Amino acid sequence: MVTFGNNRYDFVPVKIGILGMEIVRNRKSMAKPEDYDDFLTTLTQAQPTPDWPEALTALWYDARGDWGASHDIAQEMHTDMGSWIHGYLHRKEGDEWNAGYWYRRAGKPFPKVSLEEELKGIVEFVVQNS
Repeated sequence: MVTFGNNRYDFVPVKIGILGMEIVRNRKSMAKPEDYDDFLTTLTQAQPTPDWPEALTALWYDARGDWGASHDIAQEMHTDMGSWIHGYLHRKEGDEWNAGYWYRRAGKPFPKVSLEEELKGIVEFVVQNS
């Protein structure tokens, strides 16, 4: 992997032609987003970048509409951050009782903001603190 500024590049061998000659092509690997707007631009990727923090990966799956994948990651994060994401996900599914349990485990009050505002706040917390 080669890094130039905030961009990381993987050099991937690719076979071409009938002789099976190999060339090397650049494939950009998305760096960790710097803010929420930057995070939103990553949602066009087919998958999150492997070297992102677990919390950011969980939030990425949720933002892409894959609640289950996000939940699977969050429930394996035995930290306050994992509990916060877990609470957000259960709030999103409408299970306020379960969400409340996870918010308490995270040391967070039950949010009074919209789900979209909460997602933005969690993403910004993760990118600033990881």
